[in-house]
Formats: sequence, C-alpha cells, structure tokens
Amino acid sequence: MMRAPCVVLILVAAAAAQSGPCSWSVVSSAPFGLNDNVDRLRVLDDGSGAALYALGAFLSISAPVVKWDGTTWTPMPVGTAGGGATDITVFDDGSGPALYISTIAAPGASSVLRWNGSAWVDPPGGGPSGSNMRALAVIDYGNGPRLMAAGIFDGGIHEYDGISWVVRDTVSVPSGCTPSIEALHTWDYGTGPGLYVAGTFDTVGGNIPTNSIARWSPNGWETFASGIPPDMPCGGSTLRTLEIYDSGLGPQLYAGGFFNTVGTSLSSYGITTGWSQVGNGFSPAVGCGVVLVQDMEVFDDGGGPALYAAGRFTAGPGTAFVSKWDGTSWTGLGAGVGSPTCLGTAKSLAVFDDGNGPALYVASNPLTGIAGTTQVFARYGCSPGPAVQLSQPGPGSPVWISNSNLTPGKLYRNVFSDSCSGPVGSGGFFGLCYGDGSLLLMQATIPPGTPPFNWFATASTAQFGPFVMPPSAALDAICAEISGGTVVDVGTVTRIIVQ
Repeated sequence: MMRAPCVVLILVAAAAAQSGPCSWSVVSSAPFGLNDNVDRLRVLDDGSGAALYALGAFLSISAPVVKWDGTTWTPMPVGTAGGGATDITVFDDGSGPALYISTIAAPGASSVLRWNGSAWVDPPGGGPSGSNMRALAVIDYGNGPRLMAAGIFDGGIHEYDGISWVVRDTVSVPSGCTPSIEALHTWDYGTGPGLYVAGTFDTVGGNIPTNSIARWSPNGWETFASGIPPDMPCGGSTLRTLEIYDSGLGPQLYAGGFFNTVGTSLSSYGITTGWSQVGNGFSPAVGCGVVLVQDMEVFDDGGGPALYAAGRFTAGPGTAFVSKWDGTSWTGLGAGVGSPTCLGTAKSLAVFDDGNGPALYVASNPLTGIAGTTQVFARYGCSPGPAVQLSQPGPGSPVWISNSNLTPGKLYRNVFSDSCSGPVGSGGFFGLCYGDGSLLLMQATIPPGTPPFNWFATASTAQFGPFVMPPSAALDAICAEISGGTVVDVGTVTRIIVQ
C-alpha cells in the first residue's frame, strides 16, 4: 500500500450518510384492492415492536386496519359497530398500552375503539358516539396521560382518562356550516405541553376568534398570529395536517391543507415570526383547479432530515404529488406519485424500517399511479451507499479492509485521508477531514484494478488485506461508486484509529 493510507481499527464516530440512489417501489404484498381507500398511515409500538398500520375503508379485506411488520400483513377486524378507521395511537388506559382508533361510527356506536388482541371493541367505560372522529393524540399535562379525540360535526375536543370521556371545549363556525377538526398535534415550544387543533373553524371556546388553528391547554386557548385567514364560504380554511420540523432555524409548526391566503396550502409558523409561506408554495396539478396538502412527514434519506409533503399539487418538474422541502427549496422524488384524473391524491406518509433500512411509505386513494403503476401503496427507499470498514484483531496486528453494499460490475474507489483535526465529515472532499491534500491527489491517479483504492466489484462485498500499518492518529475514509469518471454514490465518512 502506498504511503500507509488511513485504515480502520476503532470506529469512533460516523458523519451523516450521504444520500444514496433513491427510488420508488410498489409494495406488491399489500392486500389492498383498487376500491380500497387508505386514509392514513402510522408507525407505532404497542409493546410488541414497531409496526406500520394502514387505516381506511378496506372493502376487499373487511377490516378498518391492517398491520405490517415488514414481512406479513395482518388484517385487524372490527368487533363492534364502526366504520372506516381514520387515526390510530397507543394509549395506556391503566391496564397497559393498547392501540386505539378513531372511526366513522354508526349512529349510537362508539367512534373510538380499543384493540383487545383479536378485535376492535369499545374502550373501558364506552366511547364518544354520534361523531365522525378524525384525529387522536395523547398528551400529559402533569396529571397522567389523556387520550384526546376530535372530528367533524360536533366540534368537540373529547378527553379520556381510561375511565370516562368529557368534552373539554368546542370549536365553531358560522351558522349553516359544519365545524371540523382534522388534525391534532402535541408540541411544547417552551411554555409547557399543548394540543394543537386544526381543521375548519373560526372561533374556539365559544367566543375566541381564530382561523382554523389554535392551541389548547388547561390554561385556555392560544391563537397563532391571525391563523390561516379564511378563503372559503364557511369562514375558515381547511387544514388537514400538522407537523413539527427544524430547517435550521429551530423547530417550527407546519400546517397543510386547502388554502391560498398564506402561501399555497402549506405554511410554517415560527413562534417569533408568525405564519410564512414555505418556499414558492405549490401549484395545482395539471387539469386540477386547487392545491391540496394531505399529510407531512420528516424523513432522512441520508442527506439530513427533510420535510416531505403529500397531496395533489406540483412544486416544479417531477414533484408529482409528493415533494421534499430541505429548508431551502422543494424537489421531486423521481417518478413520484401521480393520477390520470384529479380524483387521485397521495393521502398519507410514514417512515418505517421493514428490515431494509428506513423508507418513506406513501398511501393513496384509488386511481393514483405510483412509480408508473396503479396502486394504493408504495415505498420510497434509498441505498445506504457503499460502505468501508476496517478491522484489526489487536494492537500491532495486520489490518483488513472490508467493503459492503456493492453492486457487482460497478467501479468503486476507497479514499483514505491522513490525520487531521476537526469533527467527522467536516472536510471539503466528500466530508473527509485531511491534513495533506497531496495524498488525495495521489490516490486519484491510481488506475482501476488497483485494490483497495480502485477496483471493480465482483460481489456485494469485497475484502482486502492483510496490511501492516503503524499506529496512527484519527483518520477518515469513504467508499464511492464511480461511473464514467463521475461519483454517483458515496457512503458515510468513517473515522478510525489504528493501534
């Protein structure tokens, strides 16, 4: 080996992974039919491990909820009266954590149900009835966790302590209109936990003016600047989703739905700055007259956390109903999600690791094309990138270099830096922290077919060595895939120490 490149003994830290190739794939094992409507996705752990739950009206399988553990889909049927599921959460009613769902209930039936291990049933003490519940949240104001539920028609915020339900407060709209609460979110921005309520309403608590969003706590209601100013006949904008995201300016509350008065159906709220448009906003999809944002989720594709929005819109070429906001601009996700008609929309997002690494899952209503097909469920996953790892059995022992996540037939290059100061990933050359740039230039001139610097992969892994190396200070290394002289994928920067 030339000039003893950096070789791994002890992995002491890793920088954020570079973004590898990302692509859409249809989840072919999903049991949904084209007449099924996936309304919402949630990832929860009820004590038996994290799982992805799909909620909606599933006529083909006669169950409002389907659970996926990454390998098997399990329908979860209803044991008592109830329509399609609209939201799901984990709540401990005193007998241990259990799954709860909100539903479109039949008259007189509970609109919140509890999973007893084999079916959805009424919770202890019964549940609120006569409402189309749309959202659930769990919050603890200091007196124990409470399950909060809200929806359409009665405008009430229902609170459950595991024994009984009470209506804590209501929202309202002008006479002749229907109040709705579509989203609940908990967030503590420094003044204690609060419940954020969003939907279609213009007052809260009977007489406090607001515009479709407010914060509720035992201390009373709190409005946000002017809220989302109304632009619909019933005096309030329709908000569908809330999310917390930090683009580098501190956590902010993002609100999405159907409105045009602040941005274009997606706005952010900073505690000191009020509401502001997110980027250049969205535009209607081709042939569709309105913009609709249905859901948001924070996902890290390897390039750092970003906010993803789903609905029916465009934000530039390739955005197609799902788009990524990195704090500066909106970008599309390859083929994206689209629809041949304006009836289709991306409904919900969730981040779930099915054993192949975290991925963004997207659910839609029927007629929505995902990655060029007609489906209701898809996965957007990214390669972890080629990886390099080195090992040394003991002090003074030879060092072995191991590469993984390789594609046979592709050209790969390991790049090693010499000792330098600074945090992992802080260097200017793909994050390598280096003290002598001539070492990098020397490695760049090594021709293909010279492992461990430059070689064609014959399998998904490659091992080189043993190499005798003197003890060294902290050193950095990366592995990159090269095509036509261009880097197409680069792995995580790894800092190592040779003993």
